[in-house]
Amino acid sequence: MLVPILMPQLGESMAEATVVNLLVAPGDTVKADQDILEVETNKAVFQVGSSCDGSIAQFLVEKGGTYGVGALLGYIEATEAEVEKRGLGSAVAAGGAVATSATVSVEAAQTASPASVPLRAEDGGAAMHGSPDWNPPVWASGSYSTQPEPAGARVDKPLPKQAPVLPQRGTPAASGFLSPRVRSRMAEAGLKEADLGAITGTGAGGRITADDLEKFLFQLAANDVQTAMPMRLSVSDAMRRSWSRPLATVGRLVKLDPLLAHRAAQSEPKPGPALYAVRALGLALREDRLSAAKLVGNKLVIPKSMDIGCAVEVDDGIMVPVLRAVDTQPLAELVGPYRKLVEAARKRALTPEMFAGSIASVTNYGPFDLEWATPIPLPDETLILGLGATRKMPEWDDEIEDWMPFHKATLTLTFDHRIMDGGRAGRLMKRIVELMEHPEQL
Repeated sequence: MLVPILMPQLGESMAEATVVNLLVAPGDTVKADQDILEVETNKAVFQVGSSCDGSIAQFLVEKGGTYGVGALLGYIEATEAEVEKRGLGSAVAAGGAVATSATVSVEAAQTASPASVPLRAEDGGAAMHGSPDWNPPVWASGSYSTQPEPAGARVDKPLPKQAPVLPQRGTPAASGFLSPRVRSRMAEAGLKEADLGAITGTGAGGRITADDLEKFLFQLAANDVQTAMPMRLSVSDAMRRSWSRPLATVGRLVKLDPLLAHRAAQSEPKPGPALYAVRALGLALREDRLSAAKLVGNKLVIPKSMDIGCAVEVDDGIMVPVLRAVDTQPLAELVGPYRKLVEAARKRALTPEMFAGSIASVTNYGPFDLEWATPIPLPDETLILGLGATRKMPEWDDEIEDWMPFHKATLTLTFDHRIMDGGRAGRLMKRIVELMEHPEQL
């Protein structure tokens, strides 16, 4: 009997995932709960397990393809006794009724569950629009001609060998009128309204016409193009939503010599400068909780727990795992949880509860030799604290009446200007600096 492999719901907000690795091959024997695929959401990498003992009959997916929750990924061939043992009778009836052998055709899979089967290149694109003469978009096809085409012409080019990019949530409202024809062409090409900023409209009142859009697509086609990974798309969408608010940045130097001496005296594993900043920010916000409030409608939502995110660079973006209640735990007790979160982030193994619900974040751009930056807080956060590179700087000492060298770095605070003004931001920064320059208080 053939048991369908379906894309599971791997998080409350998950709508789709990208297949990054097939861990087994057709014909391989598998056990129940054995990992058979790796899929990537915009947050982390997850494993999809086998629902029963059996052998892989066929995969209906390709590496790099994006598939929605509930999509049919393939089939496992199992005995009738195993199906009954696992209680999979309803799944076999729904997804396997059309399959009578270990070789399952794409057409059969579509007959079984047309809403859940992703579009594949060999299907010719007809499944998307229900019409065999539908022309795939130029920009989304991945195959281009740099020769200009007649105004309004359509180009019939093959779809890429991957599932189509699914619609992105949170598209901004239109800044001007876009005709149904332009919107339809944008949907085909996988463009968002933010992508149209580079187009100078030639229509009435500066509106973007269909010809303007086609010329834009052909200009893009003259460049090297590659598909953006889900992580990059997630970061892009988060930053676009963050930038819808009025953000401001202030900066201040912090003397790090006391912190460095305190760190040297600690046992292994030692806290890093970023963790000192996390703890200092948590304590400062506990003293001024309004600085961490969110403005929702005409209400200020004040957090009860000082949960601080820690920005971690990964190969194709940034992940922000969250340390919980940092104001209630001494610095030494935060070292272990912090290291585990950073390691999980770098392995792309964060679970949803590890990166949700932060009120603010800390990012350390000092390792990139940057002294100053203007980091942007996540859409659901009010502020982000940045730590720059350490520099040895002279400072006048009144007692000895001479210049003394000190290790200093610049702290930057980017904040939602609707929540706080420069005065509150300055006082918050002053308190953070005081705590970092007296690390025994952390």
